[in-house]
Amino acid sequence: MGESKIRRFENAVCRVFGAETVLRLEARIRFHKKINIGSPTTLSDKICYLEFREKDDLRVQCSDKYAVRRYVSDKGLSEILVPTYGEAYESFDDIDFDELPSKFVIKARHGCQMNLICTDKNTLDLDEARKSVNKWFTEGFNRSNLEPHYSKIPKGIIIEKYLENADTIKDYKIHCFNGNPEFILVCSERTTGLRLNLYDLDWDPIKKIIGKHKNIKEISKPMCLDKMIEIGKKLSEDFKFVRVDLYEINGEVYFGELTFTPDGGMLSYFAPDFDKEMGKRLIV
Repeated sequence: MGESKIRRFENAVCRVFGAETVLRLEARIRFHKKINIGSPTTLSDKICYLEFREKDDLRVQCSDKYAVRRYVSDKGLSEILVPTYGEAYESFDDIDFDELPSKFVIKARHGCQMNLICTDKNTLDLDEARKSVNKWFTEGFNRSNLEPHYSKIPKGIIIEKYLENADTIKDYKIHCFNGNPEFILVCSERTTGLRLNLYDLDWDPIKKIIGKHKNIKEISKPMCLDKMIEIGKKLSEDFKFVRVDLYEINGEVYFGELTFTPDGGMLSYFAPDFDKEMGKRLIV
């Protein structure tokens, strides 16, 4: 069964049995782990608990790729935002491509993994691009039942500046508990299958990555580590848990996104004992 069919099946079952039940089944079947939302103890338990049991409009705003920009600006960090072209668009046909540069990135504001990267406007197939973007509108984010805060985000698209050498940029994901950065997950080598490394705030390796994406090579300490940690602290101060995603390019820090349910709350790339240990630190 293809991924899209799996998601449609999950969504149908959610409507009958409820999203929490489906999430627990998904954890058992796909990730071979038990999620306890009623009495959460692990980090993944507590992330799922916050998703289903605590309603927070600010989490919705900050998951919105467009509205989060206002939150970042209000924190005095507008300089880390990737420049955009225009405001939020309600449809593909609202875009004036004559006004865009040769390179840009179209993103859905209401979900994840809905990006269209254009490296040459003159060779962009507008019909295919329209089909892809329209699918984001008609189908929405395919996990919005299991990550329900996404269902409250207005559907739309934004257009960001294309960051040169994007395929080699490392993604620094700062996991923050109760307003304090705790550890950093680094994503690299996306074009060759994705590699993951884990570090503490002093950049000492944490050997708790499991699965096929574990990187056997270490990642050099970023030049702007201290600045990124301070940014993580400032952007997480209103939340019990959030992952602050940042990039470092030529000595400058750029904002990626705020994520409240990483890996759908499963954290399948962390060793079970690390999941349990981090759960003790997060107060919900």
